[in-house]
Amino acid sequence: RYEVDAERVVVLRSEITADGQVVLRTDARDHREIAPGSWFPHEVHLRAPDKGGEVRVAVHLTKVSVVTDSPDDLFQTNLDPSVPMEDRP
Repeated sequence: RYEVDAERVVVLRSEITADGQVVLRTDARDHREIAPGSWFPHEVHLRAPDKGGEVRVAVHLTKVSVVTDSPDDLFQTNLDPSVPMEDRP
């Protein structure tokens, strides 16, 4: 499952499962426009189950530069057509 910011077209949260069990959760925050119309998270939190409980990782990005001359397809998203899409408020 993915929660997407429809206005900026960025993934905010994801939950990946296998055999009905969560194997990875992500939470992306503090998105900034690094090129016209291209938003990038500057903070990502990851959580995954582990034998001892849960592994948690937080990634904080610094010194991200604005890209001025990037190809149009640099951040193009291509979803597999078998992935069901659902709009939620």
